[in-house]
Amino acid sequence: MNLKRMIWTLGVLATVLAAEGSAAAPAAVGSSVRAFCRRAAAGERLTVAFFGGSLTWGANATDPNRTSWRARIGARLEETYPKAHFKFVDAAIGGTGSSLGIFRLERDVLAYRPDLVFIDWTVNDDIRYANDDASASYEGILRNLLAHLPDCVPVTVILPDRRTVTTATEAELKRRAEHLAVAKAFNLACADVLGEMRRRFADGRVDLEKIWPAVIGDNTHPFDGGYALYAEIIWSQVFENPSALSPSVPADWLFAPKYRHVVRANLHGRDDLPAGWKSEPCSMRAGTFDFLCSRWQDGIAVAREGSAPLRAKFRGEVLLLYGESAEQSAEAVVLVDGKPVSTWDTSGFGRKFPPSAWLVWPVGSAFDPSVEHDLEIRGIFKPGTGRELRLGSICVAGREAAEVKFVR
Repeated sequence: MNLKRMIWTLGVLATVLAAEGSAAAPAAVGSSVRAFCRRAAAGERLTVAFFGGSLTWGANATDPNRTSWRARIGARLEETYPKAHFKFVDAAIGGTGSSLGIFRLERDVLAYRPDLVFIDWTVNDDIRYANDDASASYEGILRNLLAHLPDCVPVTVILPDRRTVTTATEAELKRRAEHLAVAKAFNLACADVLGEMRRRFADGRVDLEKIWPAVIGDNTHPFDGGYALYAEIIWSQVFENPSALSPSVPADWLFAPKYRHVVRANLHGRDDLPAGWKSEPCSMRAGTFDFLCSRWQDGIAVAREGSAPLRAKFRGEVLLLYGESAEQSAEAVVLVDGKPVSTWDTSGFGRKFPPSAWLVWPVGSAFDPSVEHDLEIRGIFKPGTGRELRLGSICVAGREAAEVKFVR
């Protein structure tokens, strides 16, 4: 029997993230930290977002909503500017980098129309490397943010772990050097917590046991004393003498412009899901609060034994799958143009942080952007095991286009 193919185009988020043309000078946009502080002093309503990973969320803080650097900065803003009406947005997910952040930006940051955004990820984008895909996605976030909210004030935050403070050489800190250079190119205020802590450590002014207590056994995430120090340095470098720098967008991309166009094609709620797939809410419990997918995804599409493959067409260079990892999640394989390109145990993070956590599956970042590709996602369901494939979004980016079309 012939089945009628139904292709539903989700559409393209076709925002051009860079200024087009041959302009030699950066395009001036935005306000400044100094102007933000003046608005706060005048009693305005202001929204501040914290966008990053676990060091911004506050992993290992006794109460992340009170004792993380994020919470401490918020409390100090309220204390310093009592007439202002602040709203603080926690947009930090542990273990994730800017390669997911670029696809989260619209829902988790832009939707709140923040006046100031702290941007993390120096550690999570791997501090040992530079001039790579993470460089491009980080730049894409800045360009996208300022394209949508030209009066927003992005603030670069460079956070440390213990090794980067105590034993790493300057040559190893490639991402720090890169993020400092990007901040300069975009004319951004910057809080270099790592640089300041390295100076203090060299002078014998850092109590490592207070920051990373041995009893916790974690040299990445600090304890309350460490977060207090982070907040002290950030406040000193950002708000003590507020910068008058106004953000500007370089006319040309600093890195490969493969995140000029981005699209996040959500699966939940679609009426054209393949046979056997169902739209369901995310799990209500997770290994950590920042891993709770119901905070970050509006629902997921779930496939179980007997479900048909999910098929789509896409155009772009970068392909990433975003969803939920649970203890009962299945292995899955992605085929592009009929060839297997990636196999993934989607239960990995859910088993590490039971009962559930996020699923971030970076399928590839070098697809030919000039052609439309066939995409097929197959769950590998062993009979009788009750395994599931829990997907939230198909994410695509490209320098010329980003498009996803679902095929049924």
